[in-house]
Amino acid sequence: MMSAKTVAFIGALCFNYQELVPTLQDHLDEMEGEILPHLVMADIIRWMSSNCNDNAPLVKNIINWISDAIQKHGQDQEIIDLVSVSGMEMIPDPGKPGSILRDWLPSTLKELDPWKT
Repeated sequence: MMSAKTVAFIGALCFNYQELVPTLQDHLDEMEGEILPHLVMADIIRWMSSNCNDNAPLVKNIINWISDAIQKHGQDQEIIDLVSVSGMEMIPDPGKPGSILRDWLPSTLKELDPWKT
């Protein structure tokens, strides 16, 4: 679902982490200027998965930013759904390249992880 809140969340994330702007731009180009937050969030997780080895500190900072946003807006179901459905569920399965992201999740995000134990 697209809403002003979910679009703002994606915009704030990409604004805070300029390394994500090309991912957002690719999305805008593909979607003829429209932002579909759930698709962008999935693209961001894929970017994080492919960059977790070469740029672990940056990826960890992005994870913490997302976690902090969830803590601040934890009652907002639209944001929780965006992060849970299009974020945590897109982390590669255990044992797959990029699955180390799961080890870096703070407790706030671990709760949203479908692989939580």
